[in-house]
Amino acid sequence: MFKCESDGGGSGSASYAWYVKDGEPIELPYTGMSLSYIGNGQFTSIGEGYDSNFTGGIGAGHTYKVYYLYWTNGGLKEYGGIKITRQQLLKVNGAQAIMKVITKSGYTVDEIYYRANNIININYHSGNKKDGNFDNVTLVYKNGAVTPEAVYGSDSESLHGSNLSDFSYGGIYQAAFFRRIASYPDGFQIN
Repeated sequence: MFKCESDGGGSGSASYAWYVKDGEPIELPYTGMSLSYIGNGQFTSIGEGYDSNFTGGIGAGHTYKVYYLYWTNGGLKEYGGIKITRQQLLKVNGAQAIMKVITKSGYTVDEIYYRANNIININYHSGNKKDGNFDNVTLVYKNGAVTPEAVYGSDSESLHGSNLSDFSYGGIYQAAFFRRIASYPDGFQIN
């Protein structure tokens, strides 16, 4: 695969990538921003939005969130998320402590998405949905437990004693950023 990044001006960019099939270059659609290979056929891409805060129902505040993709013979597919309930998540070791930190900080939990690569995104907000601030925390589900994933180079490993912003890209995670190439898990299995 060959990839280049185009500076779109301001704080945005666009990734362009090609692969070779039957001796011909094929451009990959849906590469987003800062497409990165992370090993074992896995990639990340940045999805952007204006969803950090809302005033009168109008979104503002530029956010950048990591979405996960994987390679198939036909190109890239995104790990789409399915909604799970708070009750489902609370059955997983470590989830209760994370939910407690979010709610004790005065936030309301919104959508929770589970992805087949064992990433869980929790959206939450302060204020109300038309006039509020929106954030998220990403959890890694491994060995029957969840741990929060620090963002932007934070060295925090736990929500205890840390600022929630160490674990948020800001804004609202969607079930999929690239809906046309998203593949969704059949369900959420507690392991």
